[in-house]
Amino acid sequence: MNSLEYGVFSNIANEGAGIYIRESRSVQMIGSTTHPVSIVNNGDNTTLKGGGLFVGDNSVVGIVNLRLEDNVSEVSGGGIYQTKVSTNINDFAGIIQILRHPDGCIYSEICNSLSFNQTLGAVNDGALAYLDNGSILSINQSVIKDNAALNSNLFKVKGASELKFISDLIVHNDNAIELVNQEDNSIVQMDYCTLADNQFDNYFNVLYDNNNAPKHSLLGEQL
Repeated sequence: MNSLEYGVFSNIANEGAGIYIRESRSVQMIGSTTHPVSIVNNGDNTTLKGGGLFVGDNSVVGIVNLRLEDNVSEVSGGGIYQTKVSTNINDFAGIIQILRHPDGCIYSEICNSLSFNQTLGAVNDGALAYLDNGSILSINQSVIKDNAALNSNLFKVKGASELKFISDLIVHNDNAIELVNQEDNSIVQMDYCTLADNQFDNYFNVLYDNNNAPKHSLLGEQL
């Protein structure tokens, strides 16, 4: 069997069609050099949030060698949706870290792929990922390609959330107004990434809300 045929495929739900994680969970998904963690072809037009992956309250998720591809939602987070639903101030929002296996992989030149994800609705946000209420998403050594938003953005970052790109290849994404739409005292950090051949009106759209300026930082060397 081909190594890419293992994983979470072709599921449907209103939220987190592929994988739904909430309520104080610590989850490690470790791919190998021959088998990635595949979350593929989940969600449809009935999926409102998180076609591939939903991570919520007090949950921390680490993923090594991820294949997040061809997932969809109608409204938000075609690939990933992160938030905090609880109103308890002691609770925290979902945290995700995506890493490359130290020994790489044999199935691809770049072992993490976040590709071909999309939102479908006329009103939508975050075709690849939607972060709210203090969520944290760190994407390391990944290819981000061929994702599509219907006249919206690939990444929505709001509610004091934090998005980090580290040594990523961001290419061939289209049908989107922005790469990142950022507001509400959120943080976006980009280090040592390559951005090429994307069809966006703007890479970054920074919105101000009640005088809380987002902390929009481009660090390292961008190509």
